Amino acid sequence: MILVTRISHIIGVGAAVLLGFSIPVSTALDTVLVSLIVIAWIVGGRYRDKAAVIHNPVVIASLAIFAAYLAGSLYSIGDSETIFESLRDARIFLILPFLMYFFASRPEAKRLGLNAFMIAVIATLALSWLAWFDLLPKASFLKIDDDNPTPFKLRITHNIFMAFGAYLFAVMTLNTQSRRRRIVFAVLCAAAVFNVLFMVQGRTGYVVLSALMILFSYQAARWKGLAVALVSILLIGGGAWLHKDNALYTRISVTIHELKALESAETVAAEPVIRLNYYVYTLKIIRENPFFGVGTGGFRQAYADVVAGTDHEIALHPHNEYLMVGVQLGLFGLFCYALLFIVQWRYSARMDDPLHRMLARGLVVAILSASPVNSTLIDHSEGLFWLWMSALLYADIRSDFRRRVRSVAFSGHNNEK
Repeated sequence: MILVTRISHIIGVGAAVLLGFSIPVSTALDTVLVSLIVIAWIVGGRYRDKAAVIHNPVVIASLAIFAAYLAGSLYSIGDSETIFESLRDARIFLILPFLMYFFASRPEAKRLGLNAFMIAVIATLALSWLAWFDLLPKASFLKIDDDNPTPFKLRITHNIFMAFGAYLFAVMTLNTQSRRRRIVFAVLCAAAVFNVLFMVQGRTGYVVLSALMILFSYQAARWKGLAVALVSILLIGGGAWLHKDNALYTRISVTIHELKALESAETVAAEPVIRLNYYVYTLKIIRENPFFGVGTGGFRQAYADVVAGTDHEIALHPHNEYLMVGVQLGLFGLFCYALLFIVQWRYSARMDDPLHRMLARGLVVAILSASPVNSTLIDHSEGLFWLWMSALLYADIRSDFRRRVRSVAFSGHNNEK
């Protein structure tokens, strides 16, 4: 049994590290690695020791959200299929303690995992630049189109990951002692920023990158840095508007044109118009069910009921994480979500490593800034990114938990459960 425990632990740690590389690259590999993590956790035994992870405040807040989804399934107006789909989307909150256990048990796993994620982002960035210069051969597994050189993910997800990658490179620049490494990370940061703003059309990425630029500037130089960040954003926006031949100008000008359609009704199919309709009808549902919502998986049915008799199509989701939670779980669900991110922000200050401390707050800002325009945590890649990065960064915010897990991971005591 001791041998099984050790082998399963090695597999679990390895899968946790490799997941950092997989998330920006391959959805299929994500599924395999998450399955290995859960299986390794179950087969490894010692459940009493593993239960110590529940003392982690981020895990407590995460499990509270999953419990809210479970409770919401009891009164949902949705059918069994949509309820199951929503619970499946919410499983990331349940998987967090499984993944966190493996990161907490081996101190080098966090460093290796972060390196794996950086390698994936750098590879994505390099392939994107090659595709932009038409130097990349056509391949069926690459998601590259004429307007967006995105090798592995669609443009919205690509830009979110690349925006966080730019922030990661900036943080590494600030926390690296080697002058050569600082130059390398600075170049990578500049290349990632340019990729988000001028190569790929993804408005969510623009929002996330701007938010992370402001955060990093404040972290690096407080209010002076914040002023620099705001001026830089204005200069970048002005430069893009003057030169025009870039993705940022194209996407923003299209948005402005589509927003004008709200007044002239020229283009009722414009994306901002469609999303505004989502928001209007979704807020109406929330007003009618303010405290606990319509239940887990009830959005589709509730939206169908509210648009009945109109010419608007039924929406699968409102493209807004906050509204999606508000419809299903009401103000109670939004409170649970707010509690989770407050806990993450607060406990990031207790991290010993300044690199991890900065990244933890960057993770919170990235998710919160992306959520108003996307259903961030229920989308596979973005949700899994939050799960993995949270497990890695917050695994050892309780030193007594970290010592206990590490002491039992490879011990020879015969106390298997």
